[in-house]
Amino acid sequence: MSTSSPRVSIVIPSYNHLHYLPRALDTALDQTFEDIEVIVVNDGSTDDTKQWLDAYNHPKLRVIHQENKRPAEAINTGIQAARGEYITWMSADNYCANYFVEAFAAALDSNPDNAFAFSPYYVIDAEDKICSIYCATVIALRELITRTGHHRGNASFMYRKSVHAEVGKYEGWTCDSDMWVRILERYKSVYLIKPVYYYRIHDAMATQTKQSEMGEASPRILQNFMQRHSGGVSEQLLARLYPALHKSPQLLPSALADLSARIFSNGLRGEALSYLKITLSSYAIDDLLRPLANFIALSMMVKLDPMAHIQEAVASNKHLTAEMKSALISTAQGIILLNGLKSKPDIFLIEHESMPLKYDMPEIFSFTAWKNGTVNTPLPVP
Repeated sequence: MSTSSPRVSIVIPSYNHLHYLPRALDTALDQTFEDIEVIVVNDGSTDDTKQWLDAYNHPKLRVIHQENKRPAEAINTGIQAARGEYITWMSADNYCANYFVEAFAAALDSNPDNAFAFSPYYVIDAEDKICSIYCATVIALRELITRTGHHRGNASFMYRKSVHAEVGKYEGWTCDSDMWVRILERYKSVYLIKPVYYYRIHDAMATQTKQSEMGEASPRILQNFMQRHSGGVSEQLLARLYPALHKSPQLLPSALADLSARIFSNGLRGEALSYLKITLSSYAIDDLLRPLANFIALSMMVKLDPMAHIQEAVASNKHLTAEMKSALISTAQGIILLNGLKSKPDIFLIEHESMPLKYDMPEIFSFTAWKNGTVNTPLPVP
């Protein structure tokens, strides 16, 4: 084993979490995979964290004390000091299984094209009681960049440190979600089908105490993503956000309708309405119901009369006959009337039946099969 250049670096940023830190550190160091280093970044804690860490002696442990710079900068400090080929970080109030590193390293080793690995994890309470297992198999890029979806990332992960040369460093209160976007828009991922991490829910966690800060920062994930793609929506970008389009390109108008609703809810209202209006002027009658319904709903939310814009878009649509245009206008009038009778207009988002989830799937890696000597890993995606 090479202690000067370990294969895996585990970073633990900590601020006033001495109550939980010993469990996190003990489990990070007690790994079946030996070629590791653990870097604890004490981010200006005002409890007894510094004294406790200074007294903790372990050959694989490195401790960095710094003034309080908030979580993103504490993570960056640890990553900058890390020497491993693979890197992960874990919050000081969480902990990991003793096969955490071995399982993730095996998943990443299985395919050099995969730069990011993630897994299910146990959700625990303040007293270490397991409450549930979070086991979403997909981190969909379209969910990550918006607040519309429920899957904003994953607490259990490991990735190649080399990606930071291209994706940069962590930033802000939503640093993890923003980083997963930057990694997953460029690199492939692998899903480790075994829980290896324990994610703690408690009153003092940042997602509870910093909700307003995170809420304010969240729309910037989308804004930064759009800026990296020249501020517009192209067919190439849609295909990246909706992998099913590679197999079913006819679903592109539905994808446009879905993305428009998502970016509208994240503050890009003018852009969302513009994309929907372009859709109404560019596609055949079979593709226009969902974009039409979303254009009406979003227009009504901002007190914009949708009818004039719909008439203009439909009139310029060369795929529609005069009869189709008349029917579409009548349909629009009916939807407007129905929405006017409701307390909140309906917004249509992509359903798994119309945009198959299987195309969002990463590669799948079975740690159990790998340990048993099965050569056919990662398991093929259907």
